[in-house]
Amino acid sequence: MPLTLPGRSYLTNKKGVATVSPFDFVQGPSFISFTKEGYEYVFLDFHSQKNNKIEVVLKQDSNSERKTMICDKLDNAEMYYGMGQRIAQGLALLKDPAVLASAPGRYEVDGENLYFSVDEYDSKPEAQGRFESHRKYVDIQYIVSGREWIGVRELEGLKTETPYDVKKDIEFYDRAEPMTRLDMEAGTFAILWPHDAHMPGRMFEKPERVRKIVIKVRVE
Repeated sequence: MPLTLPGRSYLTNKKGVATVSPFDFVQGPSFISFTKEGYEYVFLDFHSQKNNKIEVVLKQDSNSERKTMICDKLDNAEMYYGMGQRIAQGLALLKDPAVLASAPGRYEVDGENLYFSVDEYDSKPEAQGRFESHRKYVDIQYIVSGREWIGVRELEGLKTETPYDVKKDIEFYDRAEPMTRLDMEAGTFAILWPHDAHMPGRMFEKPERVRKIVIKVRVE
């Protein structure tokens, strides 16, 4: 029975079994994917159903060597703690009320290895956006309040608009299709890897006030 889980990713146990909520699923012709140790795993078959949770068995796609972008609810954050100590620490920060209430600015957690920034702004039209990428850091972007969407795509094929700034760890690119659109509402986070070009802060029908926390995780 094929299932699709748009914008979601799940880790498995040692037997290759992932436990997910059936309320996350919609029936369709796609697959579930997640990444572990640089390999992408895709949906294979049902394993069992227990206590309103569905277990699915997944297989490894050895052709994938890149980590998959992740977009999910903060309630599910613990499912991604296995992706690395700093990733786990960064996600845990988002459950700290003191962090969520922090004033706009930058806050160090573990020096240059892990820090976060808090920002408030109005979402803007897609036409005013541009892609960006980082080489030294993974982004964990979390919406505290408001809504926006983030465009994501591979770096390949993008035209550089502003060359890479080593000090700021950022390079900008012109907008280009195709892209994946992540609809980000309050309580939603996205994990974006160095190979994920992303265009954050885009508005839906009209501008909305957004409060966002971006956790910067130095690549391990």
